[in-house]
Amino acid sequence: MSRVWSFTDLEFVMLWAQLREDFLPRPFVFTSRTLRYGDYLHERRETWNRLRESSDPMFAGVLERVARPDVRLVVRGADGRNPRNPEGSIRLLAVRFEDRGYLLKQLPGETVDHSAGFTVAECDPLRLADVLVAELPDVPAGRRSSTLRLPGGPDDGLDHRPGMPRVWDSADEDERDAAAAFLRSPATGIGVIQVEQGRSRFGPRDRLVRELGWRDIRDDGRYVIYQEDAPVAIGAGPKQLIEKVNTEIIHVIEAIRDQRR
Repeated sequence: MSRVWSFTDLEFVMLWAQLREDFLPRPFVFTSRTLRYGDYLHERRETWNRLRESSDPMFAGVLERVARPDVRLVVRGADGRNPRNPEGSIRLLAVRFEDRGYLLKQLPGETVDHSAGFTVAECDPLRLADVLVAELPDVPAGRRSSTLRLPGGPDDGLDHRPGMPRVWDSADEDERDAAAAFLRSPATGIGVIQVEQGRSRFGPRDRLVRELGWRDIRDDGRYVIYQEDAPVAIGAGPKQLIEKVNTEIIHVIEAIRDQRR
């Protein structure tokens, strides 16, 4: 059986701090509820002492692998009606390190900047897409049968990789109208999945990053948004989304293999 570890938000922060990393791994955030700095330092000491007394030897080395993976999947999702609604906040990190796989999840707190805790779960490194998509709201594929060419992604307030083209390609009026109607349609959920190369022999600038978006349209279904010569959207249920994520993982794996030759 795969192991699952649960931590409070401060416990996870203290464990990650032992790696001497400057920040929590994306897309995770931490906001303390303690107002006085001296009290916060006291909480950190107490938390670390408690962790040392109750540490699980099977957890040793897990976060080191998470910090330096071969492949990293970063997921940030939000309520499409109100991105600041904490109940709709999704923060997931799935990683593959050699023959190990892990899924990390930040539990929603009282605001989108707070956390009710973190879980770290072992998973099959070859099924990262499956375990990740299983954590998203279960929404069927959108009913639009054709692929929609978009002038750009929806203004969703989420972080996006810079440099994505925003050029409107030559499309007829029907295509323009369909894209405009799609972007105006009320969305119950929105999000971004970044598939990243964890390490590169040539340094951080040469790490390959691929990106998918999703948009859950009210009374319709889910669409995955990805980049061809321009952004496009197509209806995608869980199976289709898993296939799309796996395609992006393959691109990253191929880049890793090319760099090792």
